[in-house]
Amino acid sequence: QADWLKKNNYAGAMVWAIDLDDFTGTFCKQGKNPLITTLKNALGLQNSSCVPPAQPNPLVTAAPSTTSGSGSGSGSGSGSGSGSGSGSSGGNTGGTGGSGFCAGKANGIYADPTNKSKFYNCNNGETYEQSCQAGLVFDPSCSCCNWA
Repeated sequence: QADWLKKNNYAGAMVWAIDLDDFTGTFCKQGKNPLITTLKNALGLQNSSCVPPAQPNPLVTAAPSTTSGSGSGSGSGSGSGSGSGSGSSGGNTGGTGGSGFCAGKANGIYADPTNKSKFYNCNNGETYEQSCQAGLVFDPSCSCCNWA
């Protein structure tokens, strides 16, 4: 297969599952990395110009998380189908602190009783109003936006 790659002027090859190579050279008794070595030799890449760095890269740590009490958001998306996807465009109106549509309701998604293209996402009493894409309506049977 490597000969075919070279014959057809491909620039290289890819290995789908590199984790299957024998990195320690103990399982296949063909030395370290027999899969990559075979591919490298077949492609005529005996000389490697890859040199490890003189010092290891600095340790990267995650940024500290912050907890603030405010937020807003918006989103867009596309949807279609027969109930298998949400197809919604989320416009987050922010939390209402337990008042509004979701006050006293269980967590979940609810249809807007006055607008078929809108729905509410209730989380811990907070109301998040979302809208379906143009031409779609909220379908409570799948909790998704669907063709009318």
